[in-house]
Amino acid sequence: MKVTLDGYRKIQQYKELGLSKVKTAEKIKISRDTVAKWWDISEDEFMHSSSTIFKYLDNYKEFFLEQIRTYPSIRSTNLYYKTEEAFPDFKCTRERFFSYIKKLRENYGFAVPTARKTTPRKAALPGEEAQVDFGQYKMKDMYGRIVRVYFFCMVLSYSRMRFVYFQTQPFTTETAIKAHEYAFRYFGGRTRTIMYDQDKVFVVSENYGNVIFVPEFEEYVKETGYSIVLCRPRDPQTKGKVEAMVGTVKYNFLEGRTYTGIDSLNSAALAWCDDVLNNRIHVATQKIPREAFKEEITELIKVPYKATAFNNIRMVQYDFSVEYRRCLYYIPQELVKVGDSVRVEEDDEKLVFRNPEDETVIYIAQKGTYRGERVLPDVGENEDSVNYNALKRRYKDSEIALEFLEKVAEKVTRYKNTHYRGMYTLSKVYTSNEMESAMAHCIQADNCTMHELAAYLIYRYGARKARYQMSKHMFYGCKQRAAQLQEELL
Repeated sequence: MKVTLDGYRKIQQYKELGLSKVKTAEKIKISRDTVAKWWDISEDEFMHSSSTIFKYLDNYKEFFLEQIRTYPSIRSTNLYYKTEEAFPDFKCTRERFFSYIKKLRENYGFAVPTARKTTPRKAALPGEEAQVDFGQYKMKDMYGRIVRVYFFCMVLSYSRMRFVYFQTQPFTTETAIKAHEYAFRYFGGRTRTIMYDQDKVFVVSENYGNVIFVPEFEEYVKETGYSIVLCRPRDPQTKGKVEAMVGTVKYNFLEGRTYTGIDSLNSAALAWCDDVLNNRIHVATQKIPREAFKEEITELIKVPYKATAFNNIRMVQYDFSVEYRRCLYYIPQELVKVGDSVRVEEDDEKLVFRNPEDETVIYIAQKGTYRGERVLPDVGENEDSVNYNALKRRYKDSEIALEFLEKVAEKVTRYKNTHYRGMYTLSKVYTSNEMESAMAHCIQADNCTMHELAAYLIYRYGARKARYQMSKHMFYGCKQRAAQLQEELL
């Protein structure tokens, strides 16, 4: 006869009260042999008995089925916690619970597959497919400091020809496109399809098969003309060729290597690809990739230069800044005009700004180190000329302004750029007529300084505009001088 948990507890209760097995059997109305079976058994041992626990869990079966129907993928562990929350007196070992839920799922058609079923992929034809993936690795430089490098891998599925490209910053959509450009140049063309996982560099989101690509990447793919195949991340059954290469790069090339610069690393990587990786028999194909590539190269599609060119055009803003990768780079004002177009190129730790028409170099800046950084121009000894030339360009048709600037250059011997910078800042908030009237006063008073200019502007046109263009100390000094001017000129 089956005994429930309540029946077992009654047996133990009568045992503690001192009743005999016979009297206990009479009270519960079960046989004496059944009482004897559970008389000296602990509750844990009773719960471990499958013949008992399954009957006990049947009392909660409707609750289990309700949860499974609502959340078909719910884990047995979560279901166990939910049952404990819903029924405080619930008691069952996890092993028995998991075994019961597994059978319950099988009986009611909610079985969870225990392993992914795969079949061998069909061998790729020459020029048909390439696979792409990213990796990162910590190296040490000659001083023992840790340097993290990031790399891009591309493998041609037929010949197993491989390419790797390194950089010191995490890949963005723009730099990933640049890496594609280098890979296509290395192979001499592209395949008809390229396989990726759903990396944020390429994919914004994916909703039930509706994939939204990063706009810049989608445009590049359209221009270049190849098709995309997406798979799950870390999926060796689908794109194991390139995932194996990521491991090869880490442990066969980078491990034990000292970092001596990103250019040196990329040069060594290309030599390694040529001499070792693509020049030895591949384990899977039993062919040398370079030899198999002779069959594949004729099937690769040439990529026009226009499609692969890394044309990163930016416009010079009103404050002579150029926004690139969430940083603002300020170009010396004598080199460009507001509204000009410049093309940005990355060169190791520097940015090169070029004229997009004739490719001449306009300016070279150090790369920003954090998001939102303002990278000011490093003009060295010519620092004074930056704002001075900007003021001359702004007031090139004003004789008063040009005379004023000449007198400033003659009379101010120290901290000239502080004067020029302050004047240029004020010229952004005051009109040309207001600035010229203040300059005329300075010439007449024979006091051509930024302090006198600002004081007159505050006196004549109010302090509101100037207040946020100067430091607090300078503003209050100019305000005091403005009060003196009010007494002198009235």
